[in-house]
Amino acid sequence: LFPPQHVAETQYELENPDTGTPKIKDKTAPNTFYDAPMVSQSRLSGPSKLVFKFERWDDKHGTAPWAVQELSIKNLTSWEALTMQVNARAQPPNVDLAKQLDLAGGLHKDTDIGEVFDKIAGGFHAPGTWETALETHGRLIFSPTQGKWITPKGDLDRRQAPLWNARLDKVGRQSVRAIWSHYLVNGR
Repeated sequence: LFPPQHVAETQYELENPDTGTPKIKDKTAPNTFYDAPMVSQSRLSGPSKLVFKFERWDDKHGTAPWAVQELSIKNLTSWEALTMQVNARAQPPNVDLAKQLDLAGGLHKDTDIGEVFDKIAGGFHAPGTWETALETHGRLIFSPTQGKWITPKGDLDRRQAPLWNARLDKVGRQSVRAIWSHYLVNGR
């Protein structure tokens, strides 16, 4: 679970801020300005979470990734061998129509037209506790359907204070899907 990762702030177009109190141009009235507020409005995203699958392995299949790891930052943040646990609605772009309709509430060709909207609404649920969910400041929740996380490699230079980061590889970035919004209500 990661704390908020995105922030949105109000942007102002200022009249020469070097000449005293910054003035904001009024876009609706030419040559009209008003004092800039001391604090800008902003909104943080909610937390994001990455969830990985850990498959059961036995002696027949060899050593499981992450079965035995030296306890270090390098090993704890090396996620290339891990598969993400994602929401069912996080589907690849080429998923067939029948699968999409099934995910949209169990629709099929014989679904009565009077039931369609109720079935679709009933199929909407927030991502589960154990599903990857990435939130932006716009209250949208995203999830990649595939891909791997790229994390920094090598030892850290203790004289510097780099920000740790993780990003999706190209396949993962192309597979991100919006799966939920905080403006939605479960099952409605």
